[in-house]
Amino acid sequence: MPQIFSRAVLKLKYCVHTALSLPPGLVQLRSIWPIVTAPAGAELLAHPAYVPVADTAGLPRVLLIGDSISVGYTLAARGTLKGVANVHRPAENCAHSRNGLQRIGEWIRPGNWDVIHFNFGLHDISLKGGLPVVPPEEYRANLLGIAEILRGTGATLVWASTTPVPRDLHCVDPLRGTAFEQRAADVDLYNRIAAEVMASQSIYVNDLNSLVKPCLAEIQIPDDIHFSKAGDAFLGRHVAACLRPLLASAGQRR
Repeated sequence: MPQIFSRAVLKLKYCVHTALSLPPGLVQLRSIWPIVTAPAGAELLAHPAYVPVADTAGLPRVLLIGDSISVGYTLAARGTLKGVANVHRPAENCAHSRNGLQRIGEWIRPGNWDVIHFNFGLHDISLKGGLPVVPPEEYRANLLGIAEILRGTGATLVWASTTPVPRDLHCVDPLRGTAFEQRAADVDLYNRIAAEVMASQSIYVNDLNSLVKPCLAEIQIPDDIHFSKAGDAFLGRHVAACLRPLLASAGQRR
C-alpha cells in the first residue's frame, strides 16, 4: 500500500508540474494522461521535464536535446518562453553522441521544428576502463553526423557547449545509481572539438561552459556535474534568452 500511495503522490506532483509548465488555460488531458497511465518505473516519471506538453497553435516549436544537464534546465526554459514558443524535449536522458547518432531520428520525428538546441559531451567523456566511452575522433564524427541529420529538418540549430566537471570525479548517477568517472580536462578537449565542428557547419553556439564557470561555486552541486535548483533556473533563463531572437525570426517565417 505505501508503494501505491507514493506512486500516486509522484504522479500528482508531475501532473501539477506539467500543468504549471503550460500557458494558462491550455492544460489538456493529452498532456496529463501519459502521467496518469504510466507504469511503475516509466522514464517519464523520473523527471517532470520528460512529460509531453501540448502545443499552443501558432507558436514556434523548440526541441531541447541533451543529457541530465539539459533535463535540469528544460522546465525553466519552458516557463521563461511561455507564450513565446512550444518547448519540447525527448522523454529521456539523451546520453552520449553515439546514442545521439543512433536515436536522433526518433527524437526529431514529430517534425516541424523551428529551433533545435542540442548537446552531447558529459557522457562521452565518462571513463570506462580508463578511457572515454566515446573517443575524441569518434565524438567529432558523431557530431558531424548528428548535425547533418538535424540540418535536414530545416530548423535553426544551436549547439550548447558542455558544462564543466569541477574536478576529476568519481560519482554516482542520481537516476540510475551507476558509478562513473570524469576528468575535468576532457571537457575542454571535447568542447574544442565541438566548436570546430559547429564552425564548419555554421551552427550557432550557446557557450554554457563559459557562462557558468565564474559562478560554479554558487550554482553547481559540490563535487558533482549537476546543478542546484537555482543553477537549473539560471541555465534555463539563459537558454531561453539565447533562443528568443531566433524564435522571433522563426515567427516571421510562419
